[in-house]
Amino acid sequence: MLIFGFAMAAFVVLAAAAATGVALFQPDRYRRRDAVKVLRIVLGAGTAASGAGALLVKLHEMGVV
Repeated sequence: MLIFGFAMAAFVVLAAAAATGVALFQPDRYRRRDAVKVLRIVLGAGTAASGAGALLVKLHEMGVV
């Protein structure tokens, strides 16, 4: 479970970094717009996944799961 969490965090960081690089340094405005959309999705999914992971850990510590 811990390895999956690290892999997920690494994926979110790498995808966010790639989308940020494209959004900042791409001369084509349509690619920049698409990169910003991807960045919003990745950051939203990353924070939702980390929140769900934290909830599962807390429930496991309490003995519910």
